[in-house]
Amino acid sequence: MQDRSDIVEKLFQLPRDKELAQAVFPAFTKDEYKRFPYLFGLYVNDSPPLPVIAYMTDDRAKVNLRFDELWTSFLKRHKRPGFMDILIFLDSYPKFKDMRDNCYDLKFKPQPIVDAILAESGGCLLWHHQMENLLRVFVDTPQEALKLRKALNAGLPQAMTSIDGFCFDDGTALAAVLKEREVLGVTAYPNMSGAANLFHWLKKQ
Repeated sequence: MQDRSDIVEKLFQLPRDKELAQAVFPAFTKDEYKRFPYLFGLYVNDSPPLPVIAYMTDDRAKVNLRFDELWTSFLKRHKRPGFMDILIFLDSYPKFKDMRDNCYDLKFKPQPIVDAILAESGGCLLWHHQMENLLRVFVDTPQEALKLRKALNAGLPQAMTSIDGFCFDDGTALAAVLKEREVLGVTAYPNMSGAANLFHWLKKQ
């Protein structure tokens, strides 16, 4: 079993920790390092360091450092976690503080089309492509689905109004599905790179 001390979770204070942060997370621009006072980072302390999660923030109170606790619980459930298990774990941590084991204990009202579209994430709506696939059931083009997904994620009132009449064949309203399944409040791109880094490192342990 891997040593969890090899996985580092840190709130970098900028500009004090800028040099280390840039070494581990070079993808951020110089301007981003200037604009934000904090960077939340999770990485494997390997040579070179393997970035897993990183985001800039201006509010340290919103950062919830619980990786060791939740990773331990995750590994008890998944003795040999697959790539998708790790991806779901990373994309629901640390944004959803109260999710137990990241989707696996959540139960939803069955809906065949929704369940098929969200099967890869245990029924939770986590990623942009899932939202767009749900919207494609009701709109004519991928471009319309993309535009509406962005508006919904931005919380625009007119976006919610525009989906009021969207219902699946069994009468289930799309708005109700989003309220139940979009457990993080918004969708995002899947963190494929971070999941791959953690997955391949874990396989070597």
